[in-house]
Amino acid sequence: SEDSLNLDDVFCELCGGGAHEDQIILCDKCDKGFHTFCLAPPLDCIPKGEWICPDCISTATDDLAFQEGSDFSVEEFEKWDAKFKKSWFEEKGV
Repeated sequence: SEDSLNLDDVFCELCGGGAHEDQIILCDKCDKGFHTFCLAPPLDCIPKGEWICPDCISTATDDLAFQEGSDFSVEEFEKWDAKFKKSWFEEKGV
């Protein structure tokens, strides 16, 4: 189908290379590919479960990221953390 991913078209967004395809991880939000060794910090292996790329995290307007430049007290962070954990685990059915 047209929606299926052609592995010949998978490449790393950071180095532009397509070699070492067994070490290219795809973002679960945007489907962009990244070599595990090109990421900063590099990943030792492909993580199990959902993985979100640095681009999607940095542009997130939902519960993936904080607002850039915001200061949080420990209490505010703990509240945000509790809300995030609750929504994440409910979404995963855990």
